[in-house]
Amino acid sequence: FKSISAGAGDWIQIEECKEKNLLSWLVKRQEEGYTIVGLEQTSSSVSIENYEFPEKTVLLLGKEKEGIPVEFLQLVDQCV
Repeated sequence: FKSISAGAGDWIQIEECKEKNLLSWLVKRQEEGYTIVGLEQTSSSVSIENYEFPEKTVLLLGKEKEGIPVEFLQLVDQCV
C-alpha cells in the first residue's frame, strides 16, 4: 500500500498479500475463523449497507477492471 488515511491504522488491521500467495493465505484465514467477504457484484451479492460484518472479517478486493478472480471468488463466504 502506498498510504492509508491518517488514523486508520489505529483501528483496523491492514495486511497486504501478494496474489501468488493469496489462495493459501485465504484458506489459512478461514481456518482461523475469519469470514471472507468479497467486494464484488454477483447474483448473490447483498447490499454493503445491510450486511453485518462479523468481527473477524477479511475484505477481499478485486482488480479494478477484472474484479476478483474466479479461483479466489470460490473461497468467498459472502459478496457485498
